[in-house]
Amino acid sequence: MNIKVWDDKYLITSDKLCYTLKEIKTRQSKDDEENSLETQANSDGTYETAIAYHDTVAGCFRTIVEREGRQNKCTTLDGYIKHLNSVSDKLETNLKKFEK
Repeated sequence: MNIKVWDDKYLITSDKLCYTLKEIKTRQSKDDEENSLETQANSDGTYETAIAYHDTVAGCFRTIVEREGRQNKCTTLDGYIKHLNSVSDKLETNLKKFEK
């Protein structure tokens, strides 16, 4: 398996033992080098960094939701609730695409 999800921001791969969730990033400059051994460079100027290993695809989506929920610049509770609702909506959209 090698499936991009969440507006091509994440990649779920698999082998016979587990599912690997990777984040796809764009290489900015040589100063932006990842120190991780889990980084894979692509020919289009992006790279993939493994961020989680799971025994189910659902675990991969849980990790994405947790990460996306924390990544915000909200300054009010109402703003944070809107952000979480947006993450929830995006999860539903991605799950529908994944089920097809």
